[in-house]
Amino acid sequence: MVRLVKHTARLKRKYSRKNIGEGPNTFYHIKHILIDTAVFEKSFAESLALNIMWKIENKTSTFSEQASIYSADLQSSGKGGDLGWFIQGVMLPELDKAMVKHKKGDLFTVWSASGLHVVTVADNPKEDTGYALLLRVIL
Repeated sequence: MVRLVKHTARLKRKYSRKNIGEGPNTFYHIKHILIDTAVFEKSFAESLALNIMWKIENKTSTFSEQASIYSADLQSSGKGGDLGWFIQGVMLPELDKAMVKHKKGDLFTVWSASGLHVVTVADNPKEDTGYALLLRVIL
């Protein structure tokens, strides 16, 4: 028990959280299917992405079903690929750049260092006032 308390105290010192201000933000809601190119070659990943998109567009499968089958992002695949609501700048830069160019219901692909993402915009962006949070991890 003492060991756990000391370990927890050490962890608390390694993380610093600070609200840096309240202001307007645009919130985005997307879903994605990550095809891991560490597992699949680039050409196979592209072919698989086209096949996934075809099934979704032709309504032979849903985005959620395809995410649960193919996505290497295990955290979101169980939620149908849903990444939830977030502000721009939180996701991978490639996803951030692409999502602002599309509207609700669009289905598209994005390459990143993680692999090939099949992405759909789940909802229209929302303007809201919220707190920007700075989380600093000190290792």
